[in-house]
Amino acid sequence: MLNGTSFEGAVRIGGRGSRCTVASSNLFVKEANIETHADKEDTSNFESNGTTSATIGLDEATGDTRGDWDAGLNRFAAGIYPRDDLPQTYFINVADGASWNFTYSVVLSAKTAIPARSLISFDWNWCSNGPYGVPGGGQE
Repeated sequence: MLNGTSFEGAVRIGGRGSRCTVASSNLFVKEANIETHADKEDTSNFESNGTTSATIGLDEATGDTRGDWDAGLNRFAAGIYPRDDLPQTYFINVADGASWNFTYSVVLSAKTAIPARSLISFDWNWCSNGPYGVPGGGQE
């Protein structure tokens, strides 16, 4: 979809059977929203036969994720705090096998809740930092 000067796409991953792995720590995802953007670069010229033509310029993925982290399974925190080098983040929806792979991500904001009688919950907003893999084996 063309929106102003950006091509956009969005996907929601969540519910039963969805998970996120950050640097080998499994997090149980309640919801993950991933949106991709790419700048439109006009390539129209005198040989375009009266039509416009374009290609994409810089692209990125942004998202927000929330869910639970079970300290009984993974004693060490996944490192979700504002930073520009969150390593190897992998999202998968087990129901359909769709997966996203981010080599590095920038954590823009993070919130962690630690209740006395429940799982530790997390909520973070992020964007890609470098190339990323999309469902179907493609790479951006």
